[in-house]
Amino acid sequence: MRHHISLYPRNRDDNCYRCQMDKLIGFAGAASGRNIEIDPTISAVGTQLRQGFPDGDFGEVDDKYEAGVTARWGITPNVMFAGTVNPDFSQVEADAFQLDVNTQYALYYEEKRPFFLESAGVFGSFYSRSVAEPLWGAKLTGKTGSNAFGVLVARDEITNIVASGSRHSSSHQLDLESTATVVRYQRDIGDMSTVNVYYNGREADGYHNRVAGLDARFWLTETLNLGVEGGVSYTLYPESVTSGTDLPSGEFNDTGYEIRVGNFTSGLDVYANYSNTGDGVQTDLAFMPRVGYEHLEAGAGHTWQRGSGSWWTSLNLGSGYTYEAYQDGTPRARGYNLWINYDGPKQADANIYGWVGKREYAGEDFDTWSVQGDASLWPNGSLLLAMNAEYGESIDYANAQTGRELTLRPYVEFKLGRGLSASVGHTYEQFDVDDGRLYAANVTFLRTVYQFTRRAFVRAIVQSEAYDYESDNYPDDHPHAVDSEERTLAAQLLFSYKINPQTVFFLGYSDGHFGNQDIELTQYERTFFAKIGYAWVM
Repeated sequence: MRHHISLYPRNRDDNCYRCQMDKLIGFAGAASGRNIEIDPTISAVGTQLRQGFPDGDFGEVDDKYEAGVTARWGITPNVMFAGTVNPDFSQVEADAFQLDVNTQYALYYEEKRPFFLESAGVFGSFYSRSVAEPLWGAKLTGKTGSNAFGVLVARDEITNIVASGSRHSSSHQLDLESTATVVRYQRDIGDMSTVNVYYNGREADGYHNRVAGLDARFWLTETLNLGVEGGVSYTLYPESVTSGTDLPSGEFNDTGYEIRVGNFTSGLDVYANYSNTGDGVQTDLAFMPRVGYEHLEAGAGHTWQRGSGSWWTSLNLGSGYTYEAYQDGTPRARGYNLWINYDGPKQADANIYGWVGKREYAGEDFDTWSVQGDASLWPNGSLLLAMNAEYGESIDYANAQTGRELTLRPYVEFKLGRGLSASVGHTYEQFDVDDGRLYAANVTFLRTVYQFTRRAFVRAIVQSEAYDYESDNYPDDHPHAVDSEERTLAAQLLFSYKINPQTVFFLGYSDGHFGNQDIELTQYERTFFAKIGYAWVM
């Protein structure tokens, strides 16, 4: 059963919960300290690669020693400055493997580095993972009265680019240093409305991407919301990026905008939005892998609420219509979606989403449909059970045809006593066409942590990928017509010991294995690392 304890009653017909909060008094005249923290670190990394994979021996260890420092200064209680040189890495978990088959666009990866996570909400849509290997970084964030701001500058040792397009995106890594600059300013208007202006820029020799825009959200009444966003990008890519794409050589620019309107109450919700993004829009510091289209969507939903003691506490049912077209007017997608959302006791929830309509690919319209469902349940405080499943008629992008796609994603998270916790997730996906199985994929993730004492813990992460392709069902010029199997296994082990509240020691190991139809699963890389850090608080 879920409980909510508050100083004030909530009016569900008023979407501004902050406006309903009680004000706390008695803090006038409180003085803050200097609020300065300096965290120097020393790290050592040793990596070995197998020479002449898969039969060779491991080569000599490639040693790397680095000193780094991160500093934070609370200039005022509401303004914070932070800077870093050679940012800390050892608390960063390995990225979770994701299915990378039968996709059109780049995959999204979550940020896990502490420097970028702190005050991340200030920087809005900034995709910090686009800064791959920062040499140094600095940021200033704050809020004074109705004004909030953030400025971030980072120097990157390499430059990763996702060249966005209307039908696909492509990833590129440039061996050159670049400087990223992100600026945000927000102004609160009244109790609920805000206006944001922003700038994302990245500069290097023979390359730049500069994006400026505005995002405004107005609550015209307590339930009626209007959102407006617009921006312009100026881009210069080297020929290594533009070749093989529809992007022009030399500097180019384009614009995009979006309008959203909705009326949201405790019962009926009605919404509509329209966006138009030009073919030449590029946002290298924001995750937008698809551009060059216009999108129109409208729908409505209704929510029913019940108190405790019932098998359901909230039900939401809704439907909408979606229309998308490329900039030349060719329809990309049009169809209907349906959703049902359920909340119940023991923090149980379940959601069902459906789609039926047409999608365009390679100049042809395909009839598609899908049903997706997810559910989660906490039977007790130590166990979480979750499942996501999807089935439908989807596009086979390798052959420009449709087929039946099934995806299952079970997930379990549990705690055993006070010290041990673990989570395990698995993704299974299969795609069948008229001639039989196209592929089957399995991706598994296991994370476990054992807390020996308040000072020490050990964490292990093991991940595996297995792809099986039916080569006869791929075109002759497709890579999977030759490569019918792929296997990947990766592991990471980390030991942490807090010597005192300011001094922390890390020791870790990671490795990687690869195999295919010709090679047994074989280790190709292994890395050992250690780091010690001390925090001076003044």
